[in-house]
Amino acid sequence: MKARNAGRKRPCGPGQFYCFRCREPRAPAAGMVDYLALSPRAGNLRGLCGSCGALMHRRALLGSIATVMPGVAVQIVQAP
Repeated sequence: MKARNAGRKRPCGPGQFYCFRCREPRAPAAGMVDYLALSPRAGNLRGLCGSCGALMHRRALLGSIATVMPGVAVQIVQAP
């Protein structure tokens, strides 16, 4: 089962989210994402898929945003 599941993996590289509609790692549309802080150290990144326009999410530590999303404009917003 591990070999079968390993063949289906689609790891995301830097600057990418996994789009559930396209089923592929995709770059965010217009190179812009929002960061919603859930705790003082971690939160969620969200952006729109550049291909289909679906909303995509990715967890990230506040200190590692520059390495997770290089070359992408990240806007930090307050969670509701």
